[in-house]
Formats: sequence, structure tokens, C-alpha cells
Amino acid sequence: MRSDTEHTKLPKFASPKPRARWLKLDSFVYPAGRAIYLERPRVFPKHSFTKVLLARRTRRNFYPLSNEMLAALLWLAVKTRDVGVRDSKIVQQYRPAPASGAVHAVDLLVLSRVRDRWGAFLYDPGAHALIVLSVQRSRLSAMLHEVETNLRFGTATVLWMVGDVNRLRARYVNEQSLIWRDAGALLATICLAAEALGLAACPLGGLAEPYVTRMFRGEGKILSLGGLIVGRRVR
Repeated sequence: MRSDTEHTKLPKFASPKPRARWLKLDSFVYPAGRAIYLERPRVFPKHSFTKVLLARRTRRNFYPLSNEMLAALLWLAVKTRDVGVRDSKIVQQYRPAPASGAVHAVDLLVLSRVRDRWGAFLYDPGAHALIVLSVQRSRLSAMLHEVETNLRFGTATVLWMVGDVNRLRARYVNEQSLIWRDAGALLATICLAAEALGLAACPLGGLAEPYVTRMFRGEGKILSLGGLIVGRRVR
């Protein structure tokens, strides 16, 4: 008799390779509205990187995150620092988290309470801005309910990673594994930045599917890659 472990089939990914010639594939278009520009942090953490690494812990109790602290977290962990240009087009972006080919195919959603209701935003790492997303409230609520089956987060902020499949497919053959590695690198970077800022952060195991792709009608175009909860730390 075989054990359950022997019956488990692990996913197999072919080895990615850069394309000799890039494909012309359209990036996913979100239902975007106005931009809310965020402030640049006035004070940066003075902790050594070694201290941040030694102190980082998953913390599951949160107070609401202020706009100022959210802006500081996104600036430190996700903001674009420089770009690479070809034929007058931006083809690479350099950010704190490494990404395959500097393509950065992982977008970051910010889900937070605005007054008495939840809002959905897309972080623009070039402009350091939150782009208001036009989504059905029922679909947003269904996604948040699914996320909360992993961890009750109250009024903390949800950061959710969404992968744009075509961005990597245009540059790589056998690109399937790359987007998951990029998501892991981004998740780790956000958690370390949260620790440096004295915030509480908890990565989540679920993918909240099919609710994420339904919310944007992005079946076959985007991948829900998971996320984390962030908030002020409960002392």
C-alpha cells in the first residue's frame, strides 16, 4: 500500500529561457479611475538591515494603518527607483524586490477601508500613487470574505499580488514558474520593509480564487498570487 505522500503529484515547470525576439502582447488593463498621489516618507528607519532580519516575525494582531505609514511602506518596498528604455519605451523597471528580466509582472492591489466601506486600489510604483479601481462591491466583498477565512483582519489593510501573464510571456519561453518566484520576492521585501517600519505583517496562504479574477473579469489573463495583511502593531 502506498502512502499519501507517494500519491502526491508535484507541479512540473519547464526551464524558462529568454526569447530571442520579444512578442507583442497586450498587458492587462484594469478598470482604473483617478490617481491619489502619496507623500514621500519624511523619515526613514534607522535600524540596521541585520537588526531587521533578526527581528522579523509574522504578527497577526493589527490596528488600522494610517495613510502616512501605507505610503512609507509602499515607497520602501515597491517604488520604482530607475527604468530601462528601448525605442522610447520603458522595458525594464528597477525596484527593491528582484523580478525576472526586471519586467515586474506582479501588480499590487491595496484593499483598505475608506470611511465606512472598503475600496480597491492599484499601486502605481512609478508615480507612487494609488489608482482607484472600479469594481463591483459584491465581488470585492466576496474576495475579502474569502481572504478572511485565512485570518480575521478587521480594519487592517490587505495587500494582494496579481500577476499579468502576458508581460512575462512576451519575454520568456516556459515563463510559468517565473511569476511565482517574483511574487515570493515581492512578498518577502514587503515583510522586511514592514518590520523596519515597526508594522505588523502576516502573509496569507490562500489565493482567494476565483474571486480575484472574477472581480476584474481577467480569466486567462491574470493570476491571483496571494497577499498579506498589514497594520499598526499591537504593543
